[in-house]
Amino acid sequence: MGSSMEHISVDDSDISDSDMLEYEDKSYEKLKNGSCNVKNSDKTFSCPYCPVKRKQDYLYNEIFQHAYGVGMSTSNKRSKKEKANHLALVKYLEIDLRSVGSPSKPVKLGDSSLAGYSQSEKFVWPWRGILVNIPTRWGDDGRSVGESCGSKLRDEFIMRGFNPKRVVPLWNYRGHSGTAIVEFNKDWPGLQNAMSFEKAFEADHHGKKDWYVPNKEKSGLYAWVARPDDYNLNNIVGENLRKLWDCKTISEMMGEEAWKQHQLVSNLRNLIEVKNKHLEEMGKVQKLMEDKDKRLQEEIRKLQSINDKLKDDMNSQKKEIEQQAKELEECKAQNGLEKTSLMDEIEKLKWKFQNQTPEEIDSYLNAQNTAMRDQLEENTETLQYLESLNHTLTLKESMSNQELQDARKELIRSLQDMLSSPTTLAIKRMGEVDRTPFQQACSLKFPDGDWEVMSAELCSTWEENVKDPHWHPFKTVVYQGNLRETIDDDDNKLKDLRNEYGEAVYEAVTNALLELNEYNPSGRYFKHRPTPEALENIFSQGTEAEGEDLLKMAYVLMVCQFFGKGKDDQRSAIPGWLLALANNEKAFTNFPWGTYIFSMTMFWLHCSTEKRLNRLRGEKKKKKKAKGMGKRKLGEEDKEEIEEIKEEEEDNEEEYDEDKDEDEEEHNKARERKAKIKESKRQM
Repeated sequence: MGSSMEHISVDDSDISDSDMLEYEDKSYEKLKNGSCNVKNSDKTFSCPYCPVKRKQDYLYNEIFQHAYGVGMSTSNKRSKKEKANHLALVKYLEIDLRSVGSPSKPVKLGDSSLAGYSQSEKFVWPWRGILVNIPTRWGDDGRSVGESCGSKLRDEFIMRGFNPKRVVPLWNYRGHSGTAIVEFNKDWPGLQNAMSFEKAFEADHHGKKDWYVPNKEKSGLYAWVARPDDYNLNNIVGENLRKLWDCKTISEMMGEEAWKQHQLVSNLRNLIEVKNKHLEEMGKVQKLMEDKDKRLQEEIRKLQSINDKLKDDMNSQKKEIEQQAKELEECKAQNGLEKTSLMDEIEKLKWKFQNQTPEEIDSYLNAQNTAMRDQLEENTETLQYLESLNHTLTLKESMSNQELQDARKELIRSLQDMLSSPTTLAIKRMGEVDRTPFQQACSLKFPDGDWEVMSAELCSTWEENVKDPHWHPFKTVVYQGNLRETIDDDDNKLKDLRNEYGEAVYEAVTNALLELNEYNPSGRYFKHRPTPEALENIFSQGTEAEGEDLLKMAYVLMVCQFFGKGKDDQRSAIPGWLLALANNEKAFTNFPWGTYIFSMTMFWLHCSTEKRLNRLRGEKKKKKKAKGMGKRKLGEEDKEEIEEIKEEEEDNEEEYDEDKDEDEEEHNKARERKAKIKESKRQM
């Protein structure tokens, strides 16, 4: 490690001032990683960048002064690498070896370099040292010349770790006086260096006291720190000290330093406040500028939008004007042609009237007038007759509708009477609440009371709830890709019913809700009575009529209707049975010849519908013929034919329209049901 100094000072051309910081950081990392040894023991340190022949047992303050002095040296004898290495050593001592002592802190009496000194003791400010007994000789000009110059002495002291700023020899008229003033930095490390400087000479018995011992041979240099007694001397030393400097105590210096630091902190605080205000104002200005830019961009976009709209309007107006100009030209051309045609017609009429006599003209006009009067009378008579016919048809239509409604009601009552208890099928109203579960639940819950009355009241209450359109205990779910409505199990009414009366009563109410929601076309949004449907006599099971029974009944009624046999109420009931047949899936899945009967029924329905449509077309042709008779005078045969048409229309037209709509609707429902059944079979 002793050759590190020689190695560092060999080459200085490869590092510049800008590279010193980077080189300093690299050296600091080496010191931190332990590549270079600095600490000898707990109290002594060595410089890894100086030769072994130099001092290697520095105290903390001494090695700090040494490293700081070399690193901050302005001498050209020090290479830039050497300065960077010593600055890295200063950084390492300050950061990583702080526990030993920090020379950058304010000076205290407890420091080793200031031990034995009082804060009230005065020193020459800035810190100055006095160096005496400098060897001199007589020069050729008869004046005294010093053997050692100031720079040489300074470098020597720097090497010893005192880090003086400079050494100023004192001269008088005789030449070199053999004394010099040693200047130190004006900070606290400078005071520490001065104290170390004095202590080092005192340790060698070359201090101030040793210099003033009488009758003692003096050899070598003597040095100490300048104090008031030196400041007041009447020699060359006192004169030079009094010229530029003053005497102050350490406490005064500390007070001044504290005041300066306070002023510095105050100034910095004020500067920070001013900067913060400036930053805040700049932020406000920047925000205003951003808002202004946003508004400007918004206005630009608005103006651009308005400009584009105006351009579009202008283009559309231009096209419209061009189109109008084109149409105007076409109108001019057409007007020219029409004008020419009219002129030709006028000329022809003029020529014609010029060649006719007045008697011929009067005869022609009278004939035209008579024909127009006859036509007007015929049209008036025809209009009156058609208005009377329309009124009569309207009355007949109203009467036919009323008769049809009465016939439907009578048909339902007859069907209910026909399907009595000995028969296979019966009528149950879809959406009607089954009373049996209510009776069973009330008999178990109220065995000692009048449970029959209570069950009837409870069942009636829930029938009213089921028919209430404002209560909608349903939820929509996705089933096989389609939306369907199911019972909402979280409904409060249904939950209370299940908890109080059991599962059977709950299922009776939910089944009634589902049936009414399915069979009621208005979807429970209006109050309707439950819909009658053909069900088995076993109402406790709640199942619809078996497909075999429906098919047999439909087949018998279809045969009676097709061959003109059977009762009228049976023929009228066929559309309802067809609807029940088309909506029953068991007729096609469980009954072997159900598809055959269904096909025959559909064939009859198709033939019946076509027959009625043909009759309707014939009647419409007759009506059209009757309307066209207004163009000629009505004869007796025509009136009789119109009367016949009127009577037939009164009897048949409304019936045909109703039957056609019902047949088409039933036919469509049957086809949809058949398609659903085929789809379910394919999925199975």
